[in-house]
Amino acid sequence: MVQKDELYKRHRDLCGQLNLEEHIIQSSWDKFQNIQKNFSLEDDIMHWLGCAIFEACQSTETTTMDHSVVRGNCLNFTSLLRHSNLSFVKFFLNMNNWIEMAKLSNEFKEQISHLKSTFGVAYNTFKEFKQIFNQIFITPDPQELDQSKTHRNRKQRPLSCTSAKVFEFIWNLFNTIKMGEPNYGSDLTKSFHVLYACIDLAFKNAFVSDRRDILRPTFVGLPEDWTNPGFEMPPEAPCIIKLLCKCENLLTEAMHIKTYRFRDHLNKLLADDVLVGANDYFLGIFEPGVFEQNSKNITKAYDMQLLSKGGFDERIFMAEYRRQLLELQQQTPVYRTYKAHMSEQADFSVLESPKVQRGIFQTPLTGRRFLPPKEHENEVTDTSQTIIYLQNILSGTRTGPSDKLLQLFESCTENPADIIKQMTNNMGITFTNAYKHKNLTEEDIENRLQMAIKLFYKLIESILSNEQTIQGNLSAIVVNEGFYKLTFACSLEIVTFVHDNQQNFNREFPWMLTIFDIKPYHFLKVIELIVRTKELSPRDIIKHLSKAEETILESLAWSSESVLWDFIGVAGAIPRFVETARPDQISNETTHHTGAVHSASEEFQSPISNHVSRQLFPTVSAGQSVLNKHTTHLIFTDSNGQNRLIPLIEQDHSEQQVVAPEEKAKTPEVYPPRKTGSLAIFFRKFYYLVGERLHHLCIHLDKLDLKPKIWTIFEDSIIKHTYLMKNRHLDQLLMCAVYVIAKVSQDSIKFTEVMKCYRGQPQATSDIYRNVLLGTTTRQNEDGTVEEKEQRGDLISFYNSTYVNEMKEEAQKFAPLNRKLNIHMSPLPAVKRNVFTSKVQVVGNVFVKPFESPNAGRSRESGFNHYYFNRSPSKELQNINRAINGVIAGKRLLSGDDGELPATKKTSSYRKIQSLVEERKSQNLQ
Repeated sequence: MVQKDELYKRHRDLCGQLNLEEHIIQSSWDKFQNIQKNFSLEDDIMHWLGCAIFEACQSTETTTMDHSVVRGNCLNFTSLLRHSNLSFVKFFLNMNNWIEMAKLSNEFKEQISHLKSTFGVAYNTFKEFKQIFNQIFITPDPQELDQSKTHRNRKQRPLSCTSAKVFEFIWNLFNTIKMGEPNYGSDLTKSFHVLYACIDLAFKNAFVSDRRDILRPTFVGLPEDWTNPGFEMPPEAPCIIKLLCKCENLLTEAMHIKTYRFRDHLNKLLADDVLVGANDYFLGIFEPGVFEQNSKNITKAYDMQLLSKGGFDERIFMAEYRRQLLELQQQTPVYRTYKAHMSEQADFSVLESPKVQRGIFQTPLTGRRFLPPKEHENEVTDTSQTIIYLQNILSGTRTGPSDKLLQLFESCTENPADIIKQMTNNMGITFTNAYKHKNLTEEDIENRLQMAIKLFYKLIESILSNEQTIQGNLSAIVVNEGFYKLTFACSLEIVTFVHDNQQNFNREFPWMLTIFDIKPYHFLKVIELIVRTKELSPRDIIKHLSKAEETILESLAWSSESVLWDFIGVAGAIPRFVETARPDQISNETTHHTGAVHSASEEFQSPISNHVSRQLFPTVSAGQSVLNKHTTHLIFTDSNGQNRLIPLIEQDHSEQQVVAPEEKAKTPEVYPPRKTGSLAIFFRKFYYLVGERLHHLCIHLDKLDLKPKIWTIFEDSIIKHTYLMKNRHLDQLLMCAVYVIAKVSQDSIKFTEVMKCYRGQPQATSDIYRNVLLGTTTRQNEDGTVEEKEQRGDLISFYNSTYVNEMKEEAQKFAPLNRKLNIHMSPLPAVKRNVFTSKVQVVGNVFVKPFESPNAGRSRESGFNHYYFNRSPSKELQNINRAINGVIAGKRLLSGDDGELPATKKTSSYRKIQSLVEERKSQNLQ
């Protein structure tokens, strides 16, 4: 461990390398000491010193050279990372932990998110730049890239206009212009368009100057006869923006930026003498007499902007590109492409796109059945790809109903076209007034509104077409104005989500519902209908909508203001799982959950509906026949809590009999008919969600044997003690159910273990178990008004003060003393089962178990070594080898390389491990 004096010296040296002022040095040291005193800091200690310095600088306001005030103390962010031995990826991972430990403000979190978003945009833009440049220009010589620092005693030659120097010039020009517009750096689409304009400018200058030494002759933008000896230069250089902008619908915006905004920036650079030697068409900047000056001036201008505005130096990408090109020169042709790809992924794959800023793209446990397959290892779902996808599917559509949709409307008793148009106009005005941001122009807002309108009409056409196929009659849904309002709100949610995600706007779900005063319970009705249309194939959109659906089911619909409470009051009680489930949704030996499939008309029925008369299933005593022509299955719960679905074989049109040889001596349990209506659908989805999360917890706690009991007591808590869910989260009651059953079953599990396994679920946040409603107190003010105040605490406090008191009677039924009691077990919901459902013991204390979440990998069980396939370093295997050697002397069972043991030394344990390794590698985890 580093001594305090030595650590203090390292900190002072680091601050000296960054030229920091004394108050920043002291402030950062104080912050570091405070964190180190309360937490154990792993990894390189310099990484954490860098985090402390970054926080101290970001807490300081500095007046810059242009008299503006910025945060960050004008810290050179790139230098901080370099001197702290931090990569970008490692910095953001450490800062997330630092924010938690230091309990920093939301404003600071937004600064980190913005920086992360900016880096994601810059990286994706540079990737695009590399590809385009090598199509137009000769590939740069890596020896010439990033060679701005030369020996001061060496006589400098004039800077020649080589391909490498043109590459640097374009990137520096792009970054200089981008820093002049705040929204360019966080908007990937606009960033691309500015880049296209810079490349177009460079191409025109190279073309007019007849620079055949740097232009690639195979570039499709060159005239066909360009290589002919008698080629005559045209009066005007060709514009290549159309070739660079692949999406036709984005071409207008790209041309607008080039024609107006980019021209204004160039004129300013000319007026400030940053660019010299150019004519009115901005040509001549590559001429031998002025290129050197232009290149130096642009570099200097960018340096000055970094000093005045802060941020990270985006020229780091050129240094990385140079390293890749040098490696390519040293490798065989086949290996070159692979090595360049892998080195790029290793450095930047975590921030492949700006989407990482929000942390919501982990696949939810539900909704996975709607996800399209991954196209390759690192799926391409970055923001620009998704925007382009939406533009493509909406290409050629109009902001109104298509001819097919109009015909469908006209075939109905009432044509809703006029009502829909008025509704979209009114909602559009509301959206435009609410959707404001300093980085958005009125044109941006209008473009997004128009995109949402086009998407809306496309979605309702698809939904109604599907409904016509299922139901035949659309009269129940086509005149329902609520259906159109919800679908349009969801269209706006999709469009704004995609755009806001790259610009770091704080408009996360349910922001859209609040501006239209839409109840979350009602919004739930259209989410699955829209996802099922298959119009939205990008995985990030489907994940976002699935996450929104889960958020409604788990908490939003249970708020005290929710209309759900009104519908429960009318129904008289919450339906049980078996009253809402379809036969394939009830767990048995052969059934796997396929999700709740229903029609749009069923979603928009009255909340409480029952098409099947309860008289079909009268109450019966043991041995009495209850079968008739409507009965298709019986559900039997055996002594182990396992639900069996017993099919009925038809003898004739009037009678059916049960074929269940193994269960003849037992009385099957017949459940009431399935309820319909929106309330039943809500709880069908709710129970499915709970079932998935419970199954996940039981797997990772290795408590699958307790699952029927946990499910039963959770269902009882929802039905018999419904108020427990008011203003609370279903995960809170689920974790309490897990613990109370473990407690009465005399299991040694701790509540902290339950919460640790819960953190491995994609929706988990610390706020769920740290900020739980304990109760409310009321006080009458002097003016007669009543004021309510919430009391909040952690989940364990809620369990001790509220939950266990309410559920004590139900829980004690499962105690060992009551084992002889005939306890009714609620049927379990079917879940999506993976190949591996629990950990497998190999030998001694060596286990292999499924890995389902990045967060789960952070947990460390006492006394166990951990190795995560394709992630952990080889030293983790060595630790396991040593542990196994203590059990089986002289046997090396695992290898971190390609070596194999002699056949004579392969034990059964070794073969078992090898088999599990291959199975784990081939397992397709979502």
